[in-house]
Amino acid sequence: MKFDVKLAGVLLYCAALLPFLGQHPSAVIFCCLGGMGINLFLVKIGKELPAYIFYGGVLAAVYLIYNLFGGFKGLEPGISFLALLGMLKLFELNEERDFFILCLIVELLFIGHMLTIDSLGLIFYVAAISFLIFLSLSFFHNKKRLEEYSKEKLRIFIQIFLVSIPGALFLFVIFPRLYMGNIFFPNLGKVSRIGFAEKLRPGDFAKIVPDKTTFFRVEFEKGLDPSRSELYWRGAVLGKTDGFSWEKGIFPRTQKQEFADDILSKYRVSYSELKAGYLFLLDGTSKVKVSSAGRLMRDTGDTYKFLPLANQKIKFIGETSSKIPLKLQINNQGQYLELPKNMSKKVKALAKSFKGNTSYDRAQEILSYFSEQPFYYSLEPGRATTGDPLEEFLFKKRKGYCEHYASATAILLRLIKVPSRIVTGFQGGLYNSVGNYYQLRGEDAHAWVEGYFQNKGWVRIDPVQQIAPYRIEFGAQAFFLDRERPNNVSFSDYLKMRQGSLLQKMLHVFDMAYFSLNSSFIGYDWEVQRDLLKKFGLGKVRPITLTLISIGLLFGIHFLIAFFRGRSSARLPLYEKRFRKFCKKLTIAPLLAEGPQVFKDRLLTENPKASVSLEKILDLYILVKYDPSHMASHESELLQCLKNFRSDI
Repeated sequence: MKFDVKLAGVLLYCAALLPFLGQHPSAVIFCCLGGMGINLFLVKIGKELPAYIFYGGVLAAVYLIYNLFGGFKGLEPGISFLALLGMLKLFELNEERDFFILCLIVELLFIGHMLTIDSLGLIFYVAAISFLIFLSLSFFHNKKRLEEYSKEKLRIFIQIFLVSIPGALFLFVIFPRLYMGNIFFPNLGKVSRIGFAEKLRPGDFAKIVPDKTTFFRVEFEKGLDPSRSELYWRGAVLGKTDGFSWEKGIFPRTQKQEFADDILSKYRVSYSELKAGYLFLLDGTSKVKVSSAGRLMRDTGDTYKFLPLANQKIKFIGETSSKIPLKLQINNQGQYLELPKNMSKKVKALAKSFKGNTSYDRAQEILSYFSEQPFYYSLEPGRATTGDPLEEFLFKKRKGYCEHYASATAILLRLIKVPSRIVTGFQGGLYNSVGNYYQLRGEDAHAWVEGYFQNKGWVRIDPVQQIAPYRIEFGAQAFFLDRERPNNVSFSDYLKMRQGSLLQKMLHVFDMAYFSLNSSFIGYDWEVQRDLLKKFGLGKVRPITLTLISIGLLFGIHFLIAFFRGRSSARLPLYEKRFRKFCKKLTIAPLLAEGPQVFKDRLLTENPKASVSLEKILDLYILVKYDPSHMASHESELLQCLKNFRSDI
């Protein structure tokens, strides 16, 4: 069957581009997809792109990369340029050697993607496609044309591939995992935040769709793990409001929370995506040790942002301790009491109705108000329809999700002269009983309030504990499961049934396996490598020494393999080895100084009844051995005849 160069080229290019579209600028994506479309159209009508347009496209690609990235330094412009070159190469896929060049471009593109992807599934995908590419390249003769399919060539290729696996694993484990800074990733600082905007707009959304995407996983040290209701993961702190919506604002960072010397819990966090953004710290975190390379930046309200360097996912270890009450300076309290001038009179009157003796007592009355009045927790509250969404929520709709209740509570606290702010992050998490860790997903996102009280400092206040306590006690999944629960079954019993089901256990096992592989493979960094080396007494070995040792050992292993295989045998071509084996099988062999033609004449003279196939083998052997121009076309035929030969001698 004739090899369709254009079809194979388009399929190969799609396999290299489509799974990684998110790594390219929109202009590059548009050019690549548009170019593929034009190429398919030209193939359909049987026309080719004029040469001057092709070379003009190359110049345009250079200009586009320079315009998008401001230069050619770094991995990102290199990957995008290779993507554009691959697209342009599709227009001149006329011969098999053009497909060979496209294979090389695509493989370079894959190598670039390997340095940026952070998914184990994509790594296996790249490895599988690369295997097929190198298999295809092994059938090229002198980089010009494809040879006929041969089981022998396939067998040799698989042997080489299997032999290379131990060497690759050896280098992966031993070769130093050095941080390269921003050499390959000069533009990583422009990456988007991890799913959290620094704004809160509860009245703008009619419905919240549950998000099952995993953002990070948390492992607690045994014996130092808090209850689920205490799992508040602080991200951004919002202090400026327009009466219902919130944003960060500009607040001082001079006062830092102090902690006692005790240790309440220890935990390890591993992010699931390569993103720059907030570190989601457990409320009460006193110490943070980030194991990923990057820049740690302190932000408002004892929160932290992290800008990873190179392709390092965020990983850190945290400890929580008892808080020492913070004394907020008087000149800083005013910013946490600011409210718009046009506050609703009904809302102000509601705030005045709280008559507790202390500010803390009045704050508790606010929470009691939500539990005693007909308020409901809902992910479908509808959009605000009046000019005052806070008044509409408190006195008319009385249903919403965490953002509605957090915003209303924070504003009521300010009206009773309690400094307040909103914290966005995560709460709870899905516990994996198989792997003993928590899985924080998009549906676990949460917002709550922190109020400042004399002699207490900043205190967490979560009105959702009053409205939907099962959301805090059992996690976000509780709200969704409660709607599925039969009326005659209690929620706790139904939750145990779900968690104990075979399907749920299988999902936990799958996630644990995926998490473990990611942690061991993608998360294999210098610190993990150093801990492994310590077990073998090599913990103090410097990276440069380790590099030289690993290279030396690798060359030494390959030298030993070549030595034991035999130098003379290794030089023989495959057809020569098979012919000698064939002669040995027939218990015949050329005499000393007897050439192939003389050997053939003698053999046929001594065995006049020898089969035609034997004579054909000898002719093919002479042709392949002494006429290089026929070697490529007749070698596979000779190998096949040797394999199928049945002795008549």
